[in-house]
Amino acid sequence: MNEDTNSNTTSTEPSDIKSRVLAFRDNAHAENVKKLKAGIKCIFTVPACFLILLFLTGSSKIIFLVLWIASLFIIAAYLIHVEYSDYKVQEMVNSLQDTEDNIDGLIDINSIYTKVAAPKKKLDNIITNVKTDIQTQITAVQDKVVEMAESVQMDEQNNTGQPDELVDSVQPVEQDDTVSSTEQNAATENIEADKEELS
Repeated sequence: MNEDTNSNTTSTEPSDIKSRVLAFRDNAHAENVKKLKAGIKCIFTVPACFLILLFLTGSSKIIFLVLWIASLFIIAAYLIHVEYSDYKVQEMVNSLQDTEDNIDGLIDINSIYTKVAAPKKKLDNIITNVKTDIQTQITAVQDKVVEMAESVQMDEQNNTGQPDELVDSVQPVEQDDTVSSTEQNAATENIEADKEELS
């Protein structure tokens, strides 16, 4: 009877160990996801805090620049450590199971792609609509330019058909110019004659 109980406990122990290891892996992965989110939030908040302190204290900018760069390096090292430890735990569990399951990353790339895909489609639609609107406006302007060029050509043809009117309108101006020049010549002759009389 003791042999039966010993065989039962030994047969159930590996499954208990396996379930505990899998539970540990899942819990560690969930905690690492939370740590990653906290680290990403720190990347945005810590530099903002240093910037606020820089303006409030009015002290040296070099000190805050060094603190900001050092904090970014520390946060990056922390995130690398979290990702590497999560990878090692999953790799160890997969080696214990003698399986080559895909190792889950801390960032779900597929969900990011789905979140980005919808705005990308909207942006593509907006861009295509803007392109078509611009193209229609360009063709409308080109059509107007062609119409204006045709109307100018028609006006020129109409004006070249009536050259006598243009010549008549030009001739009086020329006559006025000749009259004014003869008047000027007469005036200068009168002035010269007056000068001779005075002398």
